[in-house]
Formats: sequence, structure tokens, C-alpha cells
Amino acid sequence: MILPSIILIGIFRFSPLIFGVTTSFCKWNLLNPRQFVGFNNYLTMFEDDDFWQSLFISLYYALLTIPTTIIISLVLAVVIDGIFTLKNFFRTAFFLPFTLCLAVVSLIWKALYNPSIGLFSIAVRTLGFKSFPILSSDKMVIPGLAIVGIWRFIGFYLIIFLAALQAIPNELHEAARIDGASNFQIFLKITIPLLKPTIFLSMVLSTTQSLQIFSQIFVMTKGGPANASRTIVYYIWQKGFSELQMGYA
Repeated sequence: MILPSIILIGIFRFSPLIFGVTTSFCKWNLLNPRQFVGFNNYLTMFEDDDFWQSLFISLYYALLTIPTTIIISLVLAVVIDGIFTLKNFFRTAFFLPFTLCLAVVSLIWKALYNPSIGLFSIAVRTLGFKSFPILSSDKMVIPGLAIVGIWRFIGFYLIIFLAALQAIPNELHEAARIDGASNFQIFLKITIPLLKPTIFLSMVLSTTQSLQIFSQIFVMTKGGPANASRTIVYYIWQKGFSELQMGYA
């Protein structure tokens, strides 16, 4: 009964994985046959300053997005779970950005960040401040991209936390209130401990999504300015499909 699934997983998951691992020991430019070079690609990687830079940028992006996304999603879930009206509206409104194609989201935010006609720049100038190009600043480009990722994924984790909150028995909260516990104490002593598995799951998913960032980089910055937003996945793509060093990629 599970043989069709095993076959599909083997074709579309394990065979590309095996092919990728074997290719990493070869020199291959997609045009000529693969040439075995042993561990040369790995030795080159450890001596590649661009690799370490892109890895650091990816970790920096993840450090900005993971805790912020989880905390905001959890707080919003607790607030929405506690209201009785418009709960479905808020749940749908926050989840809607996650349903959009990431390339479309990137184009929208690229327009918002435009230093001349972008909404953010217009708002800053209206308040009397001088606007600055977020995507053209090597110090602001990663925080600017992180805002896009946080905005898009908040709704996804919001739904996860709402489902987990609704699974917590109301009797626990009622008993705590009878004993004189405040809402903050209930949240800290009851809600958070019971949500630990969900929080852990959300952190794992968020880490995976953060380290796999590519579409936003490709659409919004192309790794710039001066490679300040070149994450590890974009660097892999650059080496493989732009420079045709597929074995090293």
C-alpha cells in the first residue's frame, strides 16, 4: 500500500540527493561530462572567503527573523484567541500574505522600499526626515529583507499557535484564576509550558525557511549591494547556474 509513496520519494527525494552528493566530488560545468576531483571542492569551500561571508549573512538573517517571527506570532495568537468577535477576520487577514507567491511579495516590497516613489520613503519625507535607500545600503539591506520575511510568515505561525492554544483545556485557566493568578501569570506558568512542543516545531520550521531564503534576494537585490545580501543559497545558485561550477555548488 505504501509502495507508490516509497517509489515517488525515492525518485524525487533520494535520487537527487545521491546525485548531488556524488556531483560534489566532481568538476562539472553542465556542458561536459562530470570529472572526479575527490575532495578538492570541499577544500576550496573551506578556503573560500565568499562562502564564509554568505554563511554569516544567512545566519544574521536567521537571527533577525526567527525570534521576531515566533514572538510576534505567539503574542498575536494569544490576543486573537482571547477575543470573541472578528476572530476569523483577523486570522484570515494575517494568514493572507503567506498565500501570496514569494516573488510577488518581493516585487511589492521592492516597490515599497523604492527611495523615490516608495510608500516608506514618502512617509519618512512627510514626517520631515530624509529618506534613505534601504536596499542599496549594506547595513540596512538584511534588516529590510528580514522585515519582508517576518511580515510574510507571521500568519503561518499564527495559525499554528492558535490551533495549539485552542487545544489547551479551559479548566486549567479557570482553576488558576480561582487561585488568584493574573493573566500574565497564567500565560507564563500555564500557556508557555503547554506550548513548548509547538514553539519548538515553529522554531525548526522558521530556521529552515530562513536559511533557505532565495527568491527575495533574487528579485529584490541580486545579492547586492557589494554582496551584502548574498546568502548561502543565493551563492550556491550563483556558483552553479551563473558561473557553471556545478560540482562546487
